[in-house]
Amino acid sequence: MKQVNSNPTSNETITLSTYAFTATDEGGVVTMANAGQLERGQSVFLDITNGDAAGFEEDVEYFVIPVDATSIALAATREDAFDGIVIETTGDAGAGTAYPTYRVGGVLYVGTGGTLYLRGLQGKSFSPHVNIPDGTVLPFMIKDVLSQGSTASDLVVWSN
Repeated sequence: MKQVNSNPTSNETITLSTYAFTATDEGGVVTMANAGQLERGQSVFLDITNGDAAGFEEDVEYFVIPVDATSIALAATREDAFDGIVIETTGDAGAGTAYPTYRVGGVLYVGTGGTLYLRGLQGKSFSPHVNIPDGTVLPFMIKDVLSQGSTASDLVVWSN
């Protein structure tokens, strides 16, 4: 299975990943070894486990602006990410985990069951769907899947 970008194509497999980050810096910059695997405009949530990370907040959806192979900047909206406008931060602190979301825009097949945090086409927040059995096709259109808390795997996007 390969990891997909934030806009998988029809019949493409999604592998949900999480990324450890080692620091958050001024100018909305997050330092992480796997920064190159996140796409511009892909949304992420942060779990800050070390330091106060001045200006960064947990449980807030941010959008990726690639900087280089080991860092990303974060924007407040998807449009800001494409325009290169980063969030305002004031200090250097914080390490933890980044939880990306994956844009689906279609129906989702779940090969190996478990829990998924999903956002519908009109949804503004993620809701948990628990105990999804192996081999399930979710019977509704899904906008995004959040990696944080999701345990299901072998996910395939089906769309027109």
